[in-house]
Amino acid sequence: MVTLRLDVQYDGTDFHGWQRMPGVSTIQGHLETALATVLRHPVTLDAAGRTDAGVHARGQVCTFSVPEMLDALALRRLLRGVNALVPDGIGVRAVAPVEEGFHARFTALGKRYIYRIHNAAWPDTFGARTHWHLPEMLDVDAMQQAAWCLLGEHDFNAFRAAGCQAKHATRYIWRVDVTRDGDVVEVVLWGNAFVRSQVRITVGTLVEVGQGRRPHSDVRRILETRDRTQAGRTAPPQGLSLDRVFYPQDAAAAAIPPGARWPGWPPG
Repeated sequence: MVTLRLDVQYDGTDFHGWQRMPGVSTIQGHLETALATVLRHPVTLDAAGRTDAGVHARGQVCTFSVPEMLDALALRRLLRGVNALVPDGIGVRAVAPVEEGFHARFTALGKRYIYRIHNAAWPDTFGARTHWHLPEMLDVDAMQQAAWCLLGEHDFNAFRAAGCQAKHATRYIWRVDVTRDGDVVEVVLWGNAFVRSQVRITVGTLVEVGQGRRPHSDVRRILETRDRTQAGRTAPPQGLSLDRVFYPQDAAAAAIPPGARWPGWPPG
């Protein structure tokens, strides 16, 4: 068997998330159907991360197996065929063979998520599918101060949604940036892994800091409680995008701190 890697991007607005489910439109379901049609055999995709309904991806990575190596022409045909069969909103950017043992999730060293907020009095019609509209002006400096409390390895149980199936919530965040460019506020998180809804709950909490509803130092207290009820609301899905997945062979992987590669990887 040969492992192939798919690099995928999608607008998650019209889909019920990544994971295949009977009777509903999902990213995994559409991709597996298209791949099976082109290859003429069933395909099961493993993804770097399972995004929720309404969440987007620019840098999703998937792996799957085929019985034998495909030449360059066959790979180009596969790429064109899949893109012709999937619905609007899903696009495969590349397909290529990878070394034995490579796995989209378990080989990954980390991920980068971007959350975008349209912070202006009036909504942006063209950004409604990709931004959370908040009319109240946010204090970005206070949000950044709060975000610094998240750096390093912590138990993020206070920032994970009910129903999360991970065995534990210990994760390592090595960078968080909160920036403003005109009316757009971006929250960017780099980490070795994330529990369910961690980024959206983090953003919801930082927004409360930016609105002056809680001090920036409160984030450290929330972490220590490990109590979901102490954190802020879960930000809506449309602002979130899986931007990049990092692998050992990437040049950017050199910037990942050694502490982020804690024993026991991958996490449960």
